[in-house]
Amino acid sequence: MSDQRARAITHMNNKVMRQAGVEPLAYKIVQSQEQQPATDVILRKEQDSIVALVRTDCEWEYVFETRNKIAPYVFWFQQTSDDVRQITVNAADGNLASIADYRFSSMSDQHVLLPDAHFFAQRGYAETDIFAADNRLSWDDRSDDIVWRGAVNGTGHWSVDPETVILPGMMQRLHMAHMCKALDVDFRFVVMPEAHDYAVLKDAGFLGDFIPTHNWGVMKYAIDIDGFTNAWCNLMQRLKLGCCVLKVASPFGYKQWYYDRLIPWEHFVPISAELSDLRERIDWVKSHPAETRDIARQGQILAKNLTFESETVYAVRAIEERERHA
Repeated sequence: MSDQRARAITHMNNKVMRQAGVEPLAYKIVQSQEQQPATDVILRKEQDSIVALVRTDCEWEYVFETRNKIAPYVFWFQQTSDDVRQITVNAADGNLASIADYRFSSMSDQHVLLPDAHFFAQRGYAETDIFAADNRLSWDDRSDDIVWRGAVNGTGHWSVDPETVILPGMMQRLHMAHMCKALDVDFRFVVMPEAHDYAVLKDAGFLGDFIPTHNWGVMKYAIDIDGFTNAWCNLMQRLKLGCCVLKVASPFGYKQWYYDRLIPWEHFVPISAELSDLRERIDWVKSHPAETRDIARQGQILAKNLTFESETVYAVRAIEERERHA
């Protein structure tokens, strides 16, 4: 690995640590001689520092994928007991080839899921907790509008033709956009710098203005729907803001580290992956104000308790437990 590239990766991960309020740790980026998948990183304790073995003998998009996602793994690994000497982590979204035991997202129970890079960099979304506390609204004062904004991404067929909605393999977010046109739901995409075909989306009426995250603090409802693996900060931030979240199931079963703590109808309103019950669920939340208020409150309590400090303890224990039984 060139010194320049190693310095660039180190700089980006140090920046993430500082953003999270963590002083950069003693670690170094080294070209891996192993043939691990491109987005897997081997972390190894050597003397007084941690070595991150990264592959760079591959297309830049894979190297770029790991550019700022090593930091949280290094932070937790550094706090594990001395007998934990090496782990392999996946520094991507979870949809690329990997043999890592530790991941941010997975569809398999064989992997140890750890808090993701967004949660880490934003220190457990502490600013959202503060905003929610300082701008608390009564349930009746919140808007009844059901709104979603996000990128047009995910796995599946790409089409805006209404006749393709019933076909198998449709990209879930596009399927959802088609379905919501017939409902009182403002489900639209926002322009992203790297995206394509936005003229087609605009003509189909699928483009909307960007809405800042904290705006959901004045809404009763929010939608969570996966991209390639999940929606990362979307779900937890909406929960922290006190929304009753309608969560669309992952078509592939992807989940994050805290999903096992979420209980349908207690912390969120479930919607099937194929969207067959979408209309029913929309009608239900609009006709059950007391129940949706309680679901929103329970979801917010759970999310508020997922702090940077508590989940750091969780991550360190999860690594030590896995290695103890390896």
